[in-house]
Amino acid sequence: MRLGFVGLQHPHGTHSYYETPFCMAAALKRQGCSIPFALQLKMEDAALVNLRNKMTRMITGQHIVCERDARVVRHYPEQINAAVRQHQVDALLGTSPFYMVTRNCPVPSIFWADTTVAGMISRSPYYTHLTKGSIRDCHSVEQRALDSCALAVFSSQWAADVACESYNVDPCKVRVIPYGANLSTRLNPADIATCLRRRDESDWELLFVSVEWEPKAAQIAVDATTALRARGINARLSLVGCRPPRTIRFPDYVAVIGRIDRSSLKGQALLSALYMQSHLLILPSPADCVATFLAEAGAHGVPSLSTNAGANNTLVKDGINGYLLPAEAGQTEYANYALQLLADPGKYAALCWSSFQYFQTELNWDVAVSRLLVEINSVLNPADQQYACSRAS
Repeated sequence: MRLGFVGLQHPHGTHSYYETPFCMAAALKRQGCSIPFALQLKMEDAALVNLRNKMTRMITGQHIVCERDARVVRHYPEQINAAVRQHQVDALLGTSPFYMVTRNCPVPSIFWADTTVAGMISRSPYYTHLTKGSIRDCHSVEQRALDSCALAVFSSQWAADVACESYNVDPCKVRVIPYGANLSTRLNPADIATCLRRRDESDWELLFVSVEWEPKAAQIAVDATTALRARGINARLSLVGCRPPRTIRFPDYVAVIGRIDRSSLKGQALLSALYMQSHLLILPSPADCVATFLAEAGAHGVPSLSTNAGANNTLVKDGINGYLLPAEAGQTEYANYALQLLADPGKYAALCWSSFQYFQTELNWDVAVSRLLVEINSVLNPADQQYACSRAS
């Protein structure tokens, strides 16, 4: 199958290694697909929109999502059609709805996204304090993409539900296929067994991973570690991937690792080593569109404790690769769950193994892409099939 890849960044660019577009494109190639072009959309008329955005920020404190502005998006279809005319492809694939606004495109367009803009407004810092006009443009672009696409694939049931509730979309073209882990690992059962032997039963290593600094979530992880230590357990916590404000002081049993360069072999090895040494991933995020860290933890045989909100309940299954707590759960609940798991070596080991197995069967890119290709083939060769929204198992 020949697929055209569409986005704002090139999937093989230096800064995209081991992020979602890179991992998706690499898995497609492993499955025998060719990608004749990876179109990096140009934001034409962006200078005017950026200037307006700066003035809006100065005057009102609000801002505009420039890449979704109507004056910028109107150029996307012609760029996509020009690439299709130059290269023979069977279909187009993008990682966000607004990339895939097409017009008179001769091949089907598919997007495989973590959510629509309806799932990000007021959740993501970037999508707060928007002007009414920008919000209107954002929703208009999503609707146009949903109208023109052949398939709308989401990485979680939550994202699919938000799209169906927020937009006028035919549910027959909606699918749910979870993303894989955005960290290259080749661990086998023997490696997981070695990891388990090295995890001390008396010294507990906890891990918190997030791209953005989330004060409430991080504080719950820190406080849960403190609560475990108050019960006589030598627990330590590593905060990875985010940069806390310099004014915050942490106790000596909390290590602030900060951001890790995933584009380097050294960065990948460091992050993998942190997973391997950790007993639990604690991610009390209020609502994630997609937390691929949960899949990465499973790739290293590490169970997860997270919130039953956003996309998390697609990636974490209670008793299989971790447990989901209510969104309002605090330090005591997380500490109690950690204690119940880690104080029972047999139960903990079983959960580690099932976490790894769930990664192998559900949360890796090769499995995900093979499912996507089945869906794309059903569009290219319909054979009078009837489709329905595929719920994540």
